[in-house]
Amino acid sequence: MDAGLTEVKDLIPIWMEEHKVPGVSISLFEDGEIVWSRDIGVRSSKCGVPVTPDTVFEAASISKPVFAYAVLGLHERGIIDLDAPLDDYLPEPYLDDDPRLHLITMRRVLCHSTGFQNWRKEEPLKIHFEPGERFSYSGEGYMYLQRVVEEVTGLPLEGFMEGALLGPLGMVDSSYVWLDGYEGRMAYPHDEEGKAGGLRRRSEAKSASSLYSTSLDIARFMIEIMEPSDRDSPHLSPETVDEMLKPQMRVNDSISWGLGWGLQHANDGDSFWQWGDNGGYKNFATASRERGEGVVVLTNGANGLKLCEELLPMAMRGPQPAFGEFLNVMREKGYII
Repeated sequence: MDAGLTEVKDLIPIWMEEHKVPGVSISLFEDGEIVWSRDIGVRSSKCGVPVTPDTVFEAASISKPVFAYAVLGLHERGIIDLDAPLDDYLPEPYLDDDPRLHLITMRRVLCHSTGFQNWRKEEPLKIHFEPGERFSYSGEGYMYLQRVVEEVTGLPLEGFMEGALLGPLGMVDSSYVWLDGYEGRMAYPHDEEGKAGGLRRRSEAKSASSLYSTSLDIARFMIEIMEPSDRDSPHLSPETVDEMLKPQMRVNDSISWGLGWGLQHANDGDSFWQWGDNGGYKNFATASRERGEGVVVLTNGANGLKLCEELLPMAMRGPQPAFGEFLNVMREKGYII
């Protein structure tokens, strides 16, 4: 990773200006340690306050693998079976009048093969194809699993995540709902022209999208995945981490999905990854266990994935199949804004 680091450092401000991205927080890690972290630009184009290591961003869909890790802990403890019908854990059906609901399991939620649409928006929730048949990215699937987790634990999602993972792993700047301590530390979202929008102080936790975090917190979480141990909770066993990062659903020749993470297959080996897209926040996190390295990039600009698409191949020293044609297809299908 060191070989291209000097060039990356010089290019980031150029890419930020080109793509009208006001602020970036980036953390690189290698061999279990954060080896380089930089916070560049401003939290808001209106006030010009610099991004700092404790600046909080909306992590967007990076919420998903963080939630997946915690839920797999429930599986290890025998509370939710990976392949049992989720409908069995609820007192009443989550969806009426569709017997295929019984085919939706934790595994099918985490590898995006439930058959649900991404978000229901103005249309009712429905199963569009036989669960397990094929890949179809779905935030709604995660919301279904969230409902099950809240039922079996008796806790709201934010309480479950804080107790099961965020607190024990020392992710002190992370939460699935707004915290009072975020006032004065939050990066503001910006549109394609770099115009600042307003903050969303979310009171409703969403497993698929509502995580607030920093690049350092997410890097610490990913380091735990890179080097799984036999330590006690909240750490997953090496066997469960291996299952998490094993292809569960093939998307195309270069992309599969594991349990919560996308998986890239390139000539220089596999890596796990997830983008994040909450409109004015665009993010990307990826790591290679084989090479022992990874990177987290959080931005407060609607063009942030364009910046990531230029930065990641250099930071990770190789192609990133999650971008290019695959990303365009995902945008066309409405999975990415």
